[in-house]
Amino acid sequence: MIRKDFQKLGLGTRLSFLALRKIILRNIFCIIFKPIEIMFITPNIRVLAKTAALADFIYPNPYNADEATGRVTPADDDTWTMAQELIKLSDNPSRRLDREGLVLHGSYASMPWLIYNGEQIPWHRDVAVNSFAKYYLGYGRKEDKEFVVRARIGMGSLIRYYFRDLKSAK
Repeated sequence: MIRKDFQKLGLGTRLSFLALRKIILRNIFCIIFKPIEIMFITPNIRVLAKTAALADFIYPNPYNADEATGRVTPADDDTWTMAQELIKLSDNPSRRLDREGLVLHGSYASMPWLIYNGEQIPWHRDVAVNSFAKYYLGYGRKEDKEFVVRARIGMGSLIRYYFRDLKSAK
């Protein structure tokens, strides 16, 4: 949990991305030959969007959502099975998981202060990504939901991301 006076600085997104980067760097030689797959749980749409910009494959992908509704197609069988297994092995295996969007319910029942309220919501600069978050996570309605995310990161995606970062820095 990030203290309230630091929440608007994007530290949660940066810390999550640093953890992801550490995993990638630790497995860099494996990535050259075979992409790595990771699964994680996040209620933060900026973390999901940043990972989507990096990954070869990601589910749920906010950039593939229907523009009118903000919805995505249900998870494929492999992703669905992996997500169910992840929740089954977690500290609270009785939580409900929706196949469409891999939305996990009930993680914060004992810690309601961790649910984003109006001023804490980590909005994204892309309006379509925000409508995706509103639809699935109930941003703005103080709902107890988060995403289970599956991402595949390979050497090609790292190179694309690196050059995209160089372009945006200019």
